[in-house]
Amino acid sequence: MTEHKETPSKCSGLKHRVWVKSVGIELTPTKDKAGDYFWTFRFTRAFKRGGGWEYTDSFSSHNDAALNEAIVQMIRFRDSTNANRWVAERMESPSEHDAGQEVYGN
Repeated sequence: MTEHKETPSKCSGLKHRVWVKSVGIELTPTKDKAGDYFWTFRFTRAFKRGGGWEYTDSFSSHNDAALNEAIVQMIRFRDSTNANRWVAERMESPSEHDAGQEVYGN
């Protein structure tokens, strides 16, 4: 049985992304059963092939340093940012946060 999770709209801009070189982590606030938000995250890697960008969730040893730094930045953000407050701020002034929030490292 698949559990349904109530999450913010994909187009709402309620995401925080950390990029270090080609490695990215996307944090998304997700609502729990009590109505409070907590952080979920997913990893991605971007690379250019042909004329455009492609994305994957696989990594190699070449990505170790960037992946490590992205994880450190993600943990710092997660530990210093209350998900409930973060969502509330974006709901109060959505036009300022429409594109989500991206942080770029090395």
